[in-house]
Amino acid sequence: MESFVCVHFRIADMSRANVFFAALLLCVCVATGDAVETSQIEKVRSKGVLEAEDLAVIDDFIAQAVNEFIATTDFTGVARIRTLIISYSTSNQQSAAVQYAAQFFESARRHITAAIETARNIEDSGRRFKVTLNLLILIDGLGDIRLLDPAISFLNSDNPVIRYWAIRCITNPEVVGKLAVQQAGDSQLIDRIMTRLQELLDTASPEELAVMVRFCEELDNKQAEQLLLRIADLRISCYENWTVKYELLDITVLKALSAAIPTGGAADPEPARKFAQLYSHVMQRYIKGLARPGLLSDQQKHRLASVLVEIENKCLGRLLEIRQSVIKKAVEEGNLESLKHEYTRLFGDETAAGEIAGKLGFAYQAPGGGDRLSPLPLGEPTGQ
Repeated sequence: MESFVCVHFRIADMSRANVFFAALLLCVCVATGDAVETSQIEKVRSKGVLEAEDLAVIDDFIAQAVNEFIATTDFTGVARIRTLIISYSTSNQQSAAVQYAAQFFESARRHITAAIETARNIEDSGRRFKVTLNLLILIDGLGDIRLLDPAISFLNSDNPVIRYWAIRCITNPEVVGKLAVQQAGDSQLIDRIMTRLQELLDTASPEELAVMVRFCEELDNKQAEQLLLRIADLRISCYENWTVKYELLDITVLKALSAAIPTGGAADPEPARKFAQLYSHVMQRYIKGLARPGLLSDQQKHRLASVLVEIENKCLGRLLEIRQSVIKKAVEEGNLESLKHEYTRLFGDETAAGEIAGKLGFAYQAPGGGDRLSPLPLGEPTGQ
């Protein structure tokens, strides 16, 4: 039986899990043997000042290593080549670090871009997929802004695995850190990434949405908050339409929304409002599932229970400034009446506001405009 408290985002439970595991088995195995010569690059990494010939060694190393991706027919060795390239991405000498990195990532940009263009023309679809996927995993591993353009070109890929890794590349934590530095200056790249991610939302898988949420948390600016709010709206809509997939994703979404809410509320009520509306839908769905046998599968109920208990434990205590385990106890006991009572206490009803809205200082919104005392009710599934 699935644990009620699911802390980790488990890709194994997702709709496309088999596709992802199959891809990883094909593409990330560790191999034996040395395909790339490293003695010259080792010497360059140990130099305090680099000359023109040293920069050429860096370029030659990357060219040789990246060419292995195109030339190989045995993909059991590709993971080792990726690891090798990443391991040589920095100098051993602080005095040469900037000079070394500038050449390394410029060479990586040129050779990886060229390799991706070559891969597009590989006739065998299976080999084309493996080469492209491994190049994207390499870009993600290197985590540098200068490598984003090749990844961005795959955001609209019809292949879900390729699209997922393209999204990972542009939301990579190291990339986000460098983007954050750019916020005070040139923000064009941030604007471009945000625009592309917004365009993907309506068709994004739970795996992709989870990566986007992480990106929003780490970038932590107004644009990131707006993207997070749109993701919350998307999930709220999925609950309302009874089309929600992989409810455990909402642990990630709700935690991110909670982190955007200062204790005691804030001038901008939107994160709190979205948090409460989404969490209320999770709770309403679970209550309906308990009240009507057969409405939800056991797995769906277990996932919803995990969301309810985890958010009560990690978010409600901070936001309401009181530790509680009422929901956890009711879930463990299967106490439907206790859950209904707790729902009214937290979210209110048509006559009085609940504790969440009261504590955080916001009002719920009606579909046509205006305020509500309580969240929008979750309707019945179509045809039932």
